[in-house]
Amino acid sequence: MAFALLPLFVVTFIQFGHSRMPVPNEFELNPPKIELLLRRTALMALLRAKANAMLETVPLVDKVLFRQCVIESNALSPVKLAKCLAKLIQLRDQLQRQNEWEENAAPEGKEGRNDFFQSSLITKRKLARIRHFFALWRRWKGRRLAELKMKNRRITLGLGGATDKRKPDEVEAVRHKAVRRDTVRRNTATLLLNDDNLRNLQELERYTRVFDKARRSIAQINAHNTELISRFDPSARVRSAMPDGPPALLDLQHQIERFFNSLGIDKISLLSPRFFSLFPSSQRRRPNLLSPDLFSFHNNSASPLSIPSLLSSVHLSERESAAWLELLMNITGSARM
Repeated sequence: MAFALLPLFVVTFIQFGHSRMPVPNEFELNPPKIELLLRRTALMALLRAKANAMLETVPLVDKVLFRQCVIESNALSPVKLAKCLAKLIQLRDQLQRQNEWEENAAPEGKEGRNDFFQSSLITKRKLARIRHFFALWRRWKGRRLAELKMKNRRITLGLGGATDKRKPDEVEAVRHKAVRRDTVRRNTATLLLNDDNLRNLQELERYTRVFDKARRSIAQINAHNTELISRFDPSARVRSAMPDGPPALLDLQHQIERFFNSLGIDKISLLSPRFFSLFPSSQRRRPNLLSPDLFSFHNNSASPLSIPSLLSSVHLSERESAAWLELLMNITGSARM
């Protein structure tokens, strides 16, 4: 990159001389193209590493042929380098087959070598398949035994490890409680997927978090690229290609906030709480005692009396909490959003 920027410095010096500062240059980075470049670089490194590993096992003639292929085809792309590597793999396989034939040849003479070689190859293939099958079976059996041991350990710990000191009714009650807890965990995901209001709210919150994370990442990339390129050209500035205008997600969030803020008839600047808010206010970074968020559907530090915290304080299960949230969203009208 330093050699690419050297002509730019020479032209700027000749055109403006010593007295004028160079004109700032802007470089625009396109993330999809950078990703393709990184993939191409990784693929080239992988092919070269594979070629270097194979060159150590082939004769000198094959090494010379591979290097000649690279020079003639000017293998600067993964496709051209892969073609030369395919020829090297064919030579390597041919050499291995020849060595296997020499090792498995019958000692009686040239007449019996072909039949002996064919029969020995068939026997080796069958044995290899049998060994592979038993290796897979032993691996599956080991995983299955480990799962059964872990399940038995959980049951033993859940019963307290002292079933002989408990009454049969107590042991049965503990077992029923463990089975009920496991069933609730399995049904939680299905329950949340069936509740449209909670699912939409979770999707909006997830999109907001992803957008904030992407915006912070792009800002860090711009700062890093500016610092890197400023070493070669102090007047250069870098910016990433971003869509024009505000994102649609922020517009939707602002519309939801304006809708709920407009529901109140009269607003007082002092002691004006917000009830049943779907999202935390973007202007509130800390708890506001004079204008708090009461009975909000989100759970954070700025909402002292949120609905999720109230439901968790009465020790409700996830299934019951989701049902109460769905009912409250329908009653308060939040489901219309």
